Amino acid sequence: MGSGHPQQIGGFGGGCGPTSKVAIVGPHKEPGWVTCYFSQCGVTIADVDTSAGDCGNILAAVGGFAIENNLVAAETGDKTRVKVESLNTGARYEVDVALLAMRGPMAETLQAVGRLI
Repeated sequence: MGSGHPQQIGGFGGGCGPTSKVAIVGPHKEPGWVTCYFSQCGVTIADVDTSAGDCGNILAAVGGFAIENNLVAAETGDKTRVKVESLNTGARYEVDVALLAMRGPMAETLQAVGRLI
């Protein structure tokens, strides 16, 4: 992420906490689910903190990532519901990923809305 420099030069963190977050996403034992660790990366120090809880912005991206990486199959229709279990907090979420009719590899991952279940 470029930690160690206040502007994260040489990395992609953006120089502030809200843009220095990471999700570690993997398969779940239940079909249609994925697991996720949310991490806050240090800006000025090389540190990764998984104790801060979950992040709604990153959660929205997890659904599209899960579909694009075949962790969850895309449903027919205009959206796919992805279920996410946070390994940080144990919370379970549903994320609706809009499947927009566009050309190109990113067509399935442009919009997501999540809710705690």
